[in-house]
Amino acid sequence: SAFGRILHEKGYDITVVDLHPKPTEMWVTKEDFLTFETEKRFDVAVAISSLEHFGLPIYTPYFNPFADVIATYHIWQLLKPAGRLYLSIPIGRSLTTTEWRIYSPDDIFSRFCQFFRPIYGVAFSMVGGTA
Repeated sequence: SAFGRILHEKGYDITVVDLHPKPTEMWVTKEDFLTFETEKRFDVAVAISSLEHFGLPIYTPYFNPFADVIATYHIWQLLKPAGRLYLSIPIGRSLTTTEWRIYSPDDIFSRFCQFFRPIYGVAFSMVGGTA
């Protein structure tokens, strides 16, 4: 990701996990995040336009309708007790295709806020109009 590359180039100690990294991203761990293990615990996790793709058949050899929730739980386990998740996902009418999910505001609270509580509020920007 561009964000990970920028942080890496600036010398930050980061860990990036990607099932399909670009060949030039030698600093990226090529692995399925759902099976990623490390002893490290992190201050911050950043998931930019990624969780909505977990468990969908275009990216993995399996379909798992709850892989996004499992990944969120895995992030929660990898964070230090006061760790934070910065999350960017598409919001609109609930929809799942073979490539992505769009989450309604209710989906966000039921799928993600069971592990994390919004501390700065939640900003919604609707995809394709109103929900």
